[in-house]
Amino acid sequence: MRRNELVPAAIRAEETAKGGIKYELVLSEPSVNDPPKKDQITSPPKTMSVEEIEQKLKAAEERRLVSTFIHEHVYVIKKALVDQIFKAFGFLVLEYKKDILIKSLKSELLIF
Repeated sequence: MRRNELVPAAIRAEETAKGGIKYELVLSEPSVNDPPKKDQITSPPKTMSVEEIEQKLKAAEERRLVSTFIHEHVYVIKKALVDQIFKAFGFLVLEYKKDILIKSLKSELLIF
């Protein structure tokens, strides 16, 4: 080792926390030991044609339409069930409770 060469030095200090836990603090220059880079396996970027994008958009729209249809169908079935219950037990269920049931069905299915 030459005289002018700097030797990495570390400053060490022992500290005690309030709870009695002791720890050692080491201050030193950052080391340059980077972990080896993993070989990144990347697929080449896929370029989509206009037709492929349009097909994907059309498929997404069809999924939304089917989902909306199902929600509306479930709402109609539940509303019919509420109406049947009201007819069968009309003397027990007040009109405002029927409205509350229907409103809760609408809010549950996000139909306004």
